[in-house]
Amino acid sequence: MDLETLAQKELDLLNHLQTFEGSTEEKNDMVVYFGIADAYEKIHKDYTLIADRNLEALKRAIFIIWYGIAEPACHSGIVILDEEAKSQTFEILNEIIEKGKLDFELKWMLYHYDRLDLLFQQIENYTHIKQFLLKQDKVNLPNKIDKEKMRQRGQMGHYWNSLNIFNP
Repeated sequence: MDLETLAQKELDLLNHLQTFEGSTEEKNDMVVYFGIADAYEKIHKDYTLIADRNLEALKRAIFIIWYGIAEPACHSGIVILDEEAKSQTFEILNEIIEKGKLDFELKWMLYHYDRLDLLFQQIENYTHIKQFLLKQDKVNLPNKIDKEKMRQRGQMGHYWNSLNIFNP
């Protein structure tokens, strides 16, 4: 599946999520009942399948793992992700770091995710990721992002466009 199709599926799921009403618990239940959780698990697997040859797919796969931890299901649509796909995502990231092939954007994204100290509690076996995150010369968020380009990047783009730092 191509990145544009996956991004559109994510945005469709996000739009569906935003129609839910009720308590957090009720909305979390709706995420499962209406199949959004299963759809997100499939989207994550699809990104992971191409992440070894597509850095954008890797960025989105990492984001989905992180966002599923950082936000409740009623906001993210993410409940449970396939453990094998998560491991594969981290293996690919570990290899890219080892080969020095991280781009500037993925560097600041990783440091942002790590600041919230949730995602990378799962990386005990990934030496290069751990070493990268322990560096003293961390890359900060940029002052601005291409908001139009972000709109085309699924829920990851929606998240980055929503941050106040990028909305003066």
